[in-house]
Amino acid sequence: MSIGFNPQNSTVKKIGREELAGTVGLSVKTLKPFFKKAEPATFLDNFNKFVVRYPSEAKAISDLRPDGVGPGELVAWFLFDNIDLGGKNSCIDLLVDGKGFAEMKGGSYDKTNHAIKDFKITKDSDPAVDLLRKDLDEFNETYWKITGSCLTGWDPGNILTTTLKAWETIDLNKEAKQYAGPIHGSIKLTVHANGDVFQEGQSSRIGNWKQKGFQDHLRKFMLSDVKIAVNNRTSTLTKVVARWKQQAYTDYLRGKRFALVNTSTMRMEYLGELTIDMIGLYRVTRNQPLARIYLPKETQQNG
Repeated sequence: MSIGFNPQNSTVKKIGREELAGTVGLSVKTLKPFFKKAEPATFLDNFNKFVVRYPSEAKAISDLRPDGVGPGELVAWFLFDNIDLGGKNSCIDLLVDGKGFAEMKGGSYDKTNHAIKDFKITKDSDPAVDLLRKDLDEFNETYWKITGSCLTGWDPGNILTTTLKAWETIDLNKEAKQYAGPIHGSIKLTVHANGDVFQEGQSSRIGNWKQKGFQDHLRKFMLSDVKIAVNNRTSTLTKVVARWKQQAYTDYLRGKRFALVNTSTMRMEYLGELTIDMIGLYRVTRNQPLARIYLPKETQQNG
């Protein structure tokens, strides 16, 4: 079922409220005490008062959202007099009087970590997305050069949460030291104009391909205690994720207010800016990183 109004149009609030209320079996007159002006200090509490009182209706309203509108956004539009939706191509989800108010993100609640997880925190084309993809590729490629095999569970563009957890123990510098010896995978060689050949990332010369006996030099090198060069920026998964977090924060997250909604209950669990320490990588699907946002302890619910 689709809605018959445009929630990006601030002039249709009355008509839209009547339609949504009627669709879920409620009356606008009954709900009038829940309709408020959106203010940062009271937004979360006012949103949750309605959700707690009418949980199934809140979920039903959210499910009526059109394409490009995320979980909870239509509920916010319904409840707050001055909220409009930014829409699919907007840089912000919720607008107040035409100005950006908050990004609203919906994910499942992770009780163990007190977090909201499994949703995108950046746009698909943001630099952080490409950076993470390239760094993960390098992390796997270097591991293959060292060990002769790909990372366990490696599936470019689709990396499970359990797979990421397993990779957390891998330190490529330690692996390179442990596997130093005859080449297990492959290495890149750099050839200078004068014929000198070097292992990429190393300063010691292997030989000169123009000189007689270079093949013997190369063979001896390949069978010696070779240590694969490791880029320290991507030597552990922790470093890879830290680079993604910093890029996402710098380019997209910094200075924005976020409203984080538990999609199972429609309860808003957090409203405010995100810090880098709150951000974690949950999984990667279709080349898009999905986040886990660790919520402040003071927002933890009993039971």
